[in-house]
Amino acid sequence: MSPTAYKPRPLYEREFVLRSLVEHLIKRMGKVECRTEINVRCRPVVWRQNHLFTHTASEIKPQEITHAIQQTILADWILNIDADVRLAPDAVGRALAFARKSKAGLISTFPRQITSSLGEALVVPMIFYLLIGYLPFWSMRRSLSPSTSAACGQFILVRRDAYFDSGGHAEIRDSMHDGVKLPRLFRKAGHKTDLFDGTTLCCVRMYTGLAQTWRGFAKNGYEGLGSFGLLIFLTVLHLTVHIVPWLLLPILLIAGHTGFGLAFAALAVLLQIAQRLMLTTRFEHSAALAPLHPVSILLLTIIQWHSFALHRNSGRSWKGRTMSEHNSEELVVLVDENDNERGIMGKQAAHLNGGSLHRAFSVFVLDAGDRLMLQKRAQGKYHFGGRWTNTCCSHPRPGEKPEEGAMRRLQEEMGLDLSVEFRGSFVYKAFDSGSGLTEHELDHVFVGRTSREPALNPEEAEGWRWITMQDLAQELEESPENFTPWFPLALKELDEFHEVLNRRSRVTHPAH
Repeated sequence: MSPTAYKPRPLYEREFVLRSLVEHLIKRMGKVECRTEINVRCRPVVWRQNHLFTHTASEIKPQEITHAIQQTILADWILNIDADVRLAPDAVGRALAFARKSKAGLISTFPRQITSSLGEALVVPMIFYLLIGYLPFWSMRRSLSPSTSAACGQFILVRRDAYFDSGGHAEIRDSMHDGVKLPRLFRKAGHKTDLFDGTTLCCVRMYTGLAQTWRGFAKNGYEGLGSFGLLIFLTVLHLTVHIVPWLLLPILLIAGHTGFGLAFAALAVLLQIAQRLMLTTRFEHSAALAPLHPVSILLLTIIQWHSFALHRNSGRSWKGRTMSEHNSEELVVLVDENDNERGIMGKQAAHLNGGSLHRAFSVFVLDAGDRLMLQKRAQGKYHFGGRWTNTCCSHPRPGEKPEEGAMRRLQEEMGLDLSVEFRGSFVYKAFDSGSGLTEHELDHVFVGRTSREPALNPEEAEGWRWITMQDLAQELEESPENFTPWFPLALKELDEFHEVLNRRSRVTHPAH
């Protein structure tokens, strides 16, 4: 079968340009080869029957990863790898074979970790020590309990249907630890996850020097634990089991003790050295790390507490990206003109470069006399600020029905708790010269009814008013520039407005 290369749509242009999105990926006689010499920021690889497909998903925001992955909407398998991971020629094929054999929705491996400084060597190999020592593999493979799941964000292969069913990266966009969060999502959705040994298939130098290693582990160390109680437990365990025996042994030897205490300390030290020697041999790290085991444990424990402090103070950051519960970007659902979902994208991105068609809704609130509640958009809105429009408008979240999103945004923007009725939908495209953004939406129109006054959210709306359909029709005719471009289009879905237009038409053009 001849080689096939695909060029996906770029993510979206920001301050960086995502280059070389495509690698040449070959499937011959059931064996997949992946050439990894191309210099790209990252290389997620996607499998679909006879084809592999690549795009970028590293050193960018989680929601951008989501968009990149969902550009591969036709793929059956999606492989996310970090930019600096290097693959053996048969790595992808063997990973796919394991995934199919295990019947898992997600599989992962921990690449062989290359360390070139003492600081890296003291901390990075502890990944394997914790994995082998603390993860109950027998339970992980026999249950779907999220607490026994694990993965490494450097190499995660997912089955497409399981990925979307679980919510994928969109559900963990505030996380810096998809290696922990993503398999838990899969298991909660009823999909099996598994680990395999891929240290002979891929390798990576994760960090450079102790300072970068410290920051890298601190950014998500506590998030990986997920519990202050577990942090306390591991701290006590590490101090009593992994550090105290190393301190007691020389003290007892110097003091001349020969009893149980000396034997216990010596046995603990020897077992830890033996375990570390086995791990350093298996995972190709220096044997000199074995006698430095208590130093590694102490460093790791301090880093965990530093991570806890960063987590509590919302001070986690990595490569210029700061994470907190307040700074995640809103996501929109990409659709075709028949409202079939095509993926997910950051809201800002969906309005760049001519706009990507996405799902939206417009809500009209009427009173008993069919007067319409207009909203004046806040000047600070990302586009079309300061213009009059319908009562509220926004985008449903991934996995949220348009009707649910409409009621949610009525409460958030206008302080109104109402049920709504679907009236219709339409597609439109409009450019805002003030912001440089383009609206390209499939807009679902809903109507709610109340006579109550709204309680405006000043970040969303700076004013409101009731207006009759007759007066509205006149204003739209005389000053259309005062209204948002989608507003008159959405109005056409309202029978109440059509009645007014018909009456105006009969007055303007009476029958002869």
